[in-house]
Amino acid sequence: MTDAGHPLQITTTRLAGTVITQNVGGQERRFELTTALLYDGTFAAEPSDR
Repeated sequence: MTDAGHPLQITTTRLAGTVITQNVGGQERRFELTTALLYDGTFAAEPSDR
């Protein structure tokens, strides 16, 4: 999510299960790539630092 709360799209060639790090709102957040296909043909990533 962006600081305004909008979804963020990141292009990657990494496989599902990979954990990526993204700066969100000035804080480093970790996300795990998934195989969950979204309506627009992209895939979801789940927060992994909860």
